[in-house]
Amino acid sequence: MNVRLITAILIAGSLFPLACSGTGERTGSSTRIGYISLTSLFDFAVTREPGALKLKKRKDELTASRNNIETRAREGDLDREKAGTRLREINNELAGMKAREEYYRKRILKRINTAVRRVAVRHSLDYILNIGDQVVYASRKYDLTEEVIQEMLRLEQRSDPVSR
Repeated sequence: MNVRLITAILIAGSLFPLACSGTGERTGSSTRIGYISLTSLFDFAVTREPGALKLKKRKDELTASRNNIETRAREGDLDREKAGTRLREINNELAGMKAREEYYRKRILKRINTAVRRVAVRHSLDYILNIGDQVVYASRKYDLTEEVIQEMLRLEQRSDPVSR
């Protein structure tokens, strides 16, 4: 299964119960729903987190290098023993990144969740869905992704030591 798909499913699963717990009161019994692009929010948040961005770039470099070595080894352009040694080194470095990736993933998800909850309460929403998972169609007027990004920026600015 695609790693990005698995990540999106895990992220959505951890966010969905929390994002849907808005407590805004309103009259009437209609259900109010909005949606976000969790992948877009996560990608945006990574760009705002220097350590996560550096880690992502290094992982992308290592993955590209690994793919290049594997391709060249299959084609006979590299010595198999040297290629195998380099591949083990790359795989070990990638495995060592797992704990840092998890740290940043949790940190970013916490920020996204806080922003999603605030937007949900502000709009008195019952549910906020991730457009990337099960939603087949949704009108753009219900897309809250940009508003959640703006909320994340406001929260980031509030937590900045200079603004305190």
